[in-house]
Amino acid sequence: VKRDAKKSGRSGKDGGKDQFEESQPKALSEDEEKPKKRKKSDSSTSSSSSSLSDSSDNKKEKSKKEKKKKEKSKKEKSKKGGRKQTQQMSMETSTHKHFSGSPSEVALLRYAAHLVDLKFMRSQYETVFEIPFNSLRKWHLVIAKLPDEGKKGKASFIVMMKGAVEKLIEMCSTYALNGEEEEIDDEFRSDCDEMNYHFGSEGRRVISFVYKKFEARADTKFTQEEENYPLEDLCFLGMAAIMDPPRDDTAKAIKACKTAGIKVFMVTGDHPITASAIARQIGLIGKADEVKHSHRKIHMNVTEEEDNDSAIVHGETLLDLNDEQWDELLSKRDIVFARTTPELKLLIVEQCQKRGEIVAATGDGVNDAPALKRANIGIAMGGVGSEVAKQAASIVLMDDDFSSIVRGIEEGRRLYDNLKKTIAYTLAHWLPEIFPVIMYFAFGFPQALTALQILSIDLLSELPPAVSLAYEGSEKDIMKKPPRKLTSRLVGWSLLGYAYIIAGGIITIGCMLAYLYVYWSHGIAPGDLFFSVNSDHWKNGAKNFTSNGVTFGEKQQLIIMAEARAAYHITLVMSQVYHLWTCTTRRQSFFRQGITNYVSVFAIIIEILLVNLFAYTPGVQEIMGTSAPPYQIWFFSIGVGIVLWVYNETRKYFIRHYPKNKFVRVVKW
Repeated sequence: VKRDAKKSGRSGKDGGKDQFEESQPKALSEDEEKPKKRKKSDSSTSSSSSSLSDSSDNKKEKSKKEKKKKEKSKKEKSKKGGRKQTQQMSMETSTHKHFSGSPSEVALLRYAAHLVDLKFMRSQYETVFEIPFNSLRKWHLVIAKLPDEGKKGKASFIVMMKGAVEKLIEMCSTYALNGEEEEIDDEFRSDCDEMNYHFGSEGRRVISFVYKKFEARADTKFTQEEENYPLEDLCFLGMAAIMDPPRDDTAKAIKACKTAGIKVFMVTGDHPITASAIARQIGLIGKADEVKHSHRKIHMNVTEEEDNDSAIVHGETLLDLNDEQWDELLSKRDIVFARTTPELKLLIVEQCQKRGEIVAATGDGVNDAPALKRANIGIAMGGVGSEVAKQAASIVLMDDDFSSIVRGIEEGRRLYDNLKKTIAYTLAHWLPEIFPVIMYFAFGFPQALTALQILSIDLLSELPPAVSLAYEGSEKDIMKKPPRKLTSRLVGWSLLGYAYIIAGGIITIGCMLAYLYVYWSHGIAPGDLFFSVNSDHWKNGAKNFTSNGVTFGEKQQLIIMAEARAAYHITLVMSQVYHLWTCTTRRQSFFRQGITNYVSVFAIIIEILLVNLFAYTPGVQEIMGTSAPPYQIWFFSIGVGIVLWVYNETRKYFIRHYPKNKFVRVVKW
């Protein structure tokens, strides 16, 4: 293409483009044929009018001959037109034919369908031997038997190969040009390298084609071990540039990974030029940066970008790297591994894991299976992926979309956050429930919570809010923080300290104040409650209880204790209602995040209805051992909520602004 462009007065990219456009098949329609018909008829008229001096007989004979010629030409044109229309219809039919398989193979077949009848071409070539493509050889070979016989009873065969330009051109001694074979010289090799670089720099996958006809016995069995077929002095036919554009949202997904502290490495069998161009298209490496070393070298070493945080590596160099070089290479933010084999892909995964990284590998072919199996998370493409890759992977991506992986990471982080929120919320009511038992046995206080009250809180009131936290949406900065460390635990000391001591302690203080307020409102001093249970008070058949000069009988004692129990119960549940809102975020301010989970709203409504049922409904009160308390006790839970909000908002502020502070590491959960 390059040389033809030079001969026709074109050069570079434009010339190649014109050649490509001119080579496209065109089927003339009837409207395009009409001007040609008019032109011929005009010429015939002018030729007949030029013979005015002839005799009348000659004129008649000439006119008859001309009529016959016209009728004959019309018949020939109609036949040609029918052939063209048939050719056009067959081409349109083949264009719309559905192909399945490798994207590169499908692209080549679709293009070939525009030029030839694929079914007819396949019928002319009987495939007798084939070596499939692999990333080590980087070529695909097919031997077909030709219909014509060779000399001395031998059969005619043709070996056809397609693959990497730098591999196949070394097997060739000639190239095809205008139906003839020319010797390959340095200028031709330079042109091929230049076109390979040109297409590769546009992110196109370049595939070259070579062939050679040869003769062999008709019963010859070709084998890969014997190599009883020509692999030298082949004829170079040309190259095809295939564009497989990345999805529109791939660049956005790559950016999201970088923001989230996730390193994305491109591992491909493509040429380094093609790989680096695609990496720039998807934003993996900077578009404006230029690679320091020349891309035109076929065998590339490690090359670095100007920002010194990106690298493009030829697979052949990986086997020569020592541990220090691997450390330096994998410390870079963005890496493109080109011309890699299955063994090299596995090596890259192992080297990353050796340095404590959690590796997720994606792939679709048989060559990717070892890496998918070895990675912590193997992700196979469900649409174009092979069965071997799917069996080796732990996840099958049904839409073949890289952005789905990013969404999966975000969803995983959200679930992890919500689990922590649920645990922090649920464990916070442990201390308020156990503290009345301690006060009862250790200091002889009247029982603040009955066993039935504790069960109603754990199994009824607290259950809907705890479950609702699972529906909490992602925090706004969830994909702006680095991945958690391997040593971090779901339930750590900081989480236990917050739930049991800080939140649990604040709620317990509020509950005890509400509990003591009921006794105080009846004129009973809190100090008189110590060891009062041991003196046969606060139960059926209790003795009279005296405080501040006031005597309380059995019935009055039971009513006051029931009110105090209800006050403790209400304060505990309502404090957890306010605590729930502070647990909806781990880093972001609640006032910035807002209420996004309406499931929790319904859960809180259910919780409030249940606590009112247990504290104020006749009949249920007798079962629960409660009685309607003074309305003032509702304000204690509001105070608890304010204290929890002030503490948590302050804690979250320091987490956002001083993440490496020692104090933050203690209070962060």
